[in-house]
Parts: sequence; C-alpha cells; structure tokens
Amino acid sequence: MRIIFESSVPLDLDPYETSVVEIQGRALAYDLFTDDCAEIKVATMSLYSVDYESIINASERDFFQIMDAISHSLMEISSDFYDNYGLKDKVTRKDPTFCPNLLHIEDLHVLKEFRGCGIGRVMFDRAMRLFGRTHGLITVKPYPLQIDGDRDGDIYPDLPTGKDQAQKKIEDLYKGWGFKKLRGSEYYYQSTYDWFENNDTPLNVELDNREDRIKALLERTGETLVCASE
Repeated sequence: MRIIFESSVPLDLDPYETSVVEIQGRALAYDLFTDDCAEIKVATMSLYSVDYESIINASERDFFQIMDAISHSLMEISSDFYDNYGLKDKVTRKDPTFCPNLLHIEDLHVLKEFRGCGIGRVMFDRAMRLFGRTHGLITVKPYPLQIDGDRDGDIYPDLPTGKDQAQKKIEDLYKGWGFKKLRGSEYYYQSTYDWFENNDTPLNVELDNREDRIKALLERTGETLVCASE
C-alpha cells in the first residue's frame, strides 16, 4: 500500500495567494487479481493548511474574510478558535509560543472492506509528518459520512444503525488520536506539539487478508481501479 498527498490552491483565492492550501490524500492498495499496474483507492483524506501568520502580516488581507471565501467549515473554525488577536486563550491556555497556523482535517474515509486495519490512523500519521511541523493547531469536526438507512443495508451492513451511534463512534476515534472537544463548539482539536510528543515513531500498516479484502471490494463495486502511474 502507498499513500499519496497532492496540494492545490483553492480557486476562490487569488492564484498567487498561498496562505491557504487544499491537500488531497489517497491510500492505494495493489490489486492482485488484475494487471500489475492496477491499484485500488481504499481511503481518501482531505485537509486545509492555513498560514495564519502570513495572512495577518499582510495588512490588506482579512483572515476571517479569507476563511469565509474558502469553506463553511473554515469560517466556523475561525470564529470558534480565533479572535482579532489570534488564537483564543481557551485554545492556547495562554501559551505565547503556540503557533497559530492551522491544519484542518475536512474528511477522512476508508472503504468498508479495509476498515479496522489502521489505514485511517496511518494516513493521519503521514499527514502530520509531512505538514504538521509548520502548524500549531490541528482541528476536525467528527461527523459520520454514512449511517445505516442512508443506503441499502445489504450493501453497507457494517454501518452504525443510527446517527447517535455513528457520531459516538467517530468521536471516540478522534479522542483516541489525542483530540479533545473545544468547549462550546462541535470541533475537536489538539496541538501539534502534543501530538509529536506522544507519537515519536512513524506508524506502518500491513494488511492482513489483503487478497480477500480486495476481492470483496471488487465484488461490491466492480473494477474501479487506479493506474499506478496516475
């Protein structure tokens, strides 16, 4: 398996603006049932990298306006975590060395045949090691992408049976990764300093029964493959 991250600047901003970068990640597993070059996309992850310091150092740019122009979630984060002076005290715990740059997890999704292998945790680990050291704050709004009832239960038999159950499951997942809920907000956060203190060794994952997992995925979805050269 390999994990790929690609960066781009959102079109809502000036093309020369690089203070906000959109990052798309994907985990690819080799398909042993087709050609050697074939890979299956088994997980996806999207993030936003926000260079808060570069925005506030340019007087003609307004941080809150830029966040509002990019996405609703970034606007929510800006109002929950920041004020006109930077990160709020309840976030920094009055630590003046806390870096205000933001790394936000927009979503993380693993196909059902590959859940429980640690792929999501490894993708988060890789993202942190690639992008985390230039940021001080990591945020996420845990929200279940699917619950039983959204789609045919025969096709998605492992989904939680209701929103409350699904919500608790995903919140517990991020809590296990070191996130804590911001008081008065639906968002969870942690500092990159705390994360690196508790995760000094990079993670790796070896898929057990990989052939069975890929075969089950192909039977459910058809041969939706990604060429290794893409």
